[in-house]
Amino acid sequence: MPPFTATQNQLLTEHLRSFLPGIEPEALELLRAQLEWVEVPGGSTLMAQGEPGESMYLTVSGRLRAYVRSDDGSIGPQRRVADMGRGQVIGEISLFTDAPRAATVVAVRDSVLVRLTKDVFKTLLASSAQVSIALTRQII
Repeated sequence: MPPFTATQNQLLTEHLRSFLPGIEPEALELLRAQLEWVEVPGGSTLMAQGEPGESMYLTVSGRLRAYVRSDDGSIGPQRRVADMGRGQVIGEISLFTDAPRAATVVAVRDSVLVRLTKDVFKTLLASSAQVSIALTRQII
């Protein structure tokens, strides 16, 4: 994966500060160090409804769209339920539950996100009270 630009890194910092208002700089850097950059080409699926939820994502740039299948499980068109863009969090509930993904999320155009895995999330909760409180407040 190519290195990310100063602009993308700046956007990430702004999004994290917006998502976690009041977080101390040291806690912010601890969190940032654990995030993985992810590029999703337009038309590609980020996550599929029914898959295990092992991580959450923060959109740095791009646009994604969420779809759900019908409740009765019948085969047919999926229904669009949300559009997500810069600064929005995707899949955060999976960090607290073992429930499968509630929707399929597809990149509408090339998108750049950062991923926080469930294992890293649990480690952060145990190692930093500041990060733990900030993340838990926002996700709940």
